[in-house]
Amino acid sequence: NRKTIILNFIREKLMSPGAVMPDIPALCAESGFSYGYLLSAYKNTFHETMGQTLLKNRISYAVELLKNSSYPVSQICMMCGFSDISNFYRFFRRETGHSPSFYRRK
Repeated sequence: NRKTIILNFIREKLMSPGAVMPDIPALCAESGFSYGYLLSAYKNTFHETMGQTLLKNRISYAVELLKNSSYPVSQICMMCGFSDISNFYRFFRRETGHSPSFYRRK
């Protein structure tokens, strides 16, 4: 199914380390799907928005880096695609229930 292939391709891109939000209008032009249809089909298929997928992936990558590296939190923040450390802390705590330093100590 063409729709499934396209949606899985987008999800794979969002799940790669250091991923960024894809250019949705370009994806629409390439796939022939309308903007609304593409966003709706993604959410219906994966039960989350593209932004939620990207955020969860970035936080998962941050958890791995905090557990398995000695990079400073500020560097991990940038490596995971966050440009502002306060946003990183806020999203990290919201997604994991803990601060980045908790995972560093763990």
